[in-house]
Amino acid sequence: MSALVSFLTLVLNLLLKRYGDDYVQILGVYFKLQTFIYMPLNGMIQGLRPIFGYFYGKGENDRLKDSIKKSIYLMLIFTILGLILFMLIPSILMRPFTKNELVIKEGIKALRIISIGFIPSGFSLIIVSLYESIGSGIRSLIISLLRGFIIPVLYSLVCVYALKMSEYSIYLSIAIGEIATLFVAGIIYFTSRKIIFIKKSLV
Repeated sequence: MSALVSFLTLVLNLLLKRYGDDYVQILGVYFKLQTFIYMPLNGMIQGLRPIFGYFYGKGENDRLKDSIKKSIYLMLIFTILGLILFMLIPSILMRPFTKNELVIKEGIKALRIISIGFIPSGFSLIIVSLYESIGSGIRSLIISLLRGFIIPVLYSLVCVYALKMSEYSIYLSIAIGEIATLFVAGIIYFTSRKIIFIKKSLV
């Protein structure tokens, strides 16, 4: 996943370079800020994998469903808090990382746009964790590739080169990637629920 983030950052930086270094710096500030949201969220996800895997392996569907439900509640705490902070005080959040007033001014709108994808990303991360824990690597990989690279890059390229849209379309690509991926992940999840929650015979 870190490799995907690196590739995504590289592509978005190259596209933003067309509009000026200040817009590249805004993206850099965002990635620094988002670690405060995704670091605890990813820590929770890492802790969930063995729990999901254990209940799946034992065929304890009720406890697996309960674990998924509780993980969603915890995820919503992190992502809603991040969304609120990015929407209400983006300039305050940016000041420890830059003194450039233009970066802060333009970054306010950028952070608000990107933060729209926080909650959808949380759902996708839980679904990815679930599939990894039950050994369904292909489904997990598809979701990770979509949200981490394919959708944001394709959306950005179309907006910049075909539609000639502004630099904010590049920031929007991150949120669009999360929202579109959640839609796909939801389809994958609901079409494979019988596999996940299949009753295992006790030996």
